[in-house]
Amino acid sequence: MCDPITMGAIYIGAEIYKGNEQGKATSDQLISQASVKDYNARQLRKDAVNTLETGKEAVGIHRAKVQQLKSNQRATIGASGVLVDDGTTADIITDTATMGEADALRIGDNYKSQADTMVEQAQFLNESAANDLSVASDARKKGFITGLLGGGTAAAGQWYDHKSAANQGAQ
Repeated sequence: MCDPITMGAIYIGAEIYKGNEQGKATSDQLISQASVKDYNARQLRKDAVNTLETGKEAVGIHRAKVQQLKSNQRATIGASGVLVDDGTTADIITDTATMGEADALRIGDNYKSQADTMVEQAQFLNESAANDLSVASDARKKGFITGLLGGGTAAAGQWYDHKSAANQGAQ
């Protein structure tokens, strides 16, 4: 059997190695997570741009439909023999335009809100990824320190074990 000092050195070395490997595994995992978060953030930003474009298209389509409705109203009212640009009939067409524009603005606002939410989520993911990278760099150091302390504790336990040579002389 090895003497207690040699056994202590073996324990310390093994624990340092184990701590380093655990720290490396944790670090690698965190780096991988950060990479995924960065990718997802980029995708969210692209989706936000696409959402804004879709919103612009939806607003344009809605405005075109309102114009079509106003034209149909004018044609229907004009076909019945009523003056289109005067009184109540003009108010109806004006109200249609006003309500249609309010709806168009609401539609655009809803798409902008969705895009803003995506950008905020992307920012959160970027911040979380940066935090993961920071923790990853610390994980290796902590793995070494944990291994060193664990090995020292194991060596001390071996050294002061009731059957060790150090305690044999003390009896």
